[in-house]
This record gives sequence, structure tokens and C-alpha cells, in this order.
Amino acid sequence: MGKGKKSEKIQINPTLPEFSKDKNSGEWTVSFSIECGNNLSYEIKYRFPEGPILESSDFLIPVCLIPAMKNQKILKIPGKVSKQLIQNVSIIQDIFRWWYSDYSIVKIETEEESQNQPQPSKRVACFFSLGVDSSYTLLKHLDEIGTLIFILGYDKKLTEETRLELSNTVKGIASSLRKNLIIVETNLRNFSNLYTDWGAEYYGAFLASVALLLSPQFKKIYIASAHTYKDLSAWGSHPILDQYWSNGLVQIAHDG
Repeated sequence: MGKGKKSEKIQINPTLPEFSKDKNSGEWTVSFSIECGNNLSYEIKYRFPEGPILESSDFLIPVCLIPAMKNQKILKIPGKVSKQLIQNVSIIQDIFRWWYSDYSIVKIETEEESQNQPQPSKRVACFFSLGVDSSYTLLKHLDEIGTLIFILGYDKKLTEETRLELSNTVKGIASSLRKNLIIVETNLRNFSNLYTDWGAEYYGAFLASVALLLSPQFKKIYIASAHTYKDLSAWGSHPILDQYWSNGLVQIAHDG
């Protein structure tokens, strides 16, 4: 059974995301709120060192779907969402409903749908956490992967000291392997840790939200597997699940 850290019912109501670019640094910020009723509101931000960023609401689907399936019957997503992702959501929901008995199917309501057009990018990236699994994926596809995506706020509580230490470490690895590097920073876990189980339910969706925002830059982004085929079970990142977070611009590929 899926496990959240809050037992009371909530309402997941995301606001329309705002996309802004710093004219001097070129840094992009994506910000929005998740309003949960009972005067609960969470301000969420993503920061990217450069663009382009997909200025649509595609990324709100993985951010909001899992807690919504545990709490409500309708999920309203403001803004544009790709038709392919909307179609894929029905499969994602079927997977989670069979995995976890406390999940129910949610109707997705959007203001309008957009048909994402294929981009000319031929670049390939992988999420890189400095761990064994992502290191294996990187070395396995070393010639194919040109960019490492490192997320500050993914699995460690950040202080200024740890932020600097992690950034310098991953920069050194990327430089030694002659790979490009994108360091993303987000506080999404301030929300997700309260209402979802990180491993069993959410971390694949967390990564998918970043991949969708970066989808104009890449044709494929790898997510490293946490388990061997022998040890597969219901888990937040899974070979039958991850591919369905794709929106038609980027292929999200489970590897390992």
C-alpha cells in the first residue's frame, strides 16, 4: 500500500507556473504554488543555469498526479499540457492503481492542450546523483551521453556548505569526462515529503518533472534503475513506468 506522511484528505490545486529569465546571467526560474486547502500553500521553485525551458504545464502532471490519486477525483492543471502526456496519464494511473490499493483514478482537467512538435535536438543526457546507479548508467552509455543533470535538493538537505561541496564535486567529474553539466535546484521535496513516499511512489515523477522542463534541449534523458530485473517491485521509478512521463519532445528512458 502506498504510504504518505499525512493521513488527512487534501486538495491539490497548482497555480499557473511563471517562467522568468535573468537577462544578465541567463538563469531560468520556474515558480508556482500548490494550494492544499485548510490555508496550506507551498511555494515551489526550479532554477536552471540556462535554457531553453519548455514553457508549458507538462511538468505539473508528474508533480501533482501521485498525491492527487491518493486524495481526490479531479485534478485541475492550469495552462497548456501536451496531448501525448495526457494520453499517457491513463496508463500511469492504471500502473499505480494496481500497485497501491489506496489509489483511485483521477480525472485530469486542463484549460487547453498543446501538441508538442519534435525538436531538432540530438542531445542525450542522464540524471546523475554521484551514486552507484547513475554512475553505472553514465559509464554504460558514455559515448552517447553528452550532458549530466545534477539536482540540488534531490536527496540531501542543503546548506551553503553542502551546496558548494556537491556542486564542486559534480563539476570536477563532468570536466574530467568532458561532459556538459546542468545543475538544477528545486525545493519540491518540501511539498512531496509531506504527502508521498519518496522511494515507493514519487522520485521518478520528481525526475520526470525536471526532464519535461528540459525537453527542448534533449531527445533522450536516462533515469538510472535502482533495482535489478530480479528484484523489481512497485517503486517510484520503474522500467514499465518511466517512459510514460514523456511528452513527445523527449524520451525518458529507464536504464539498468
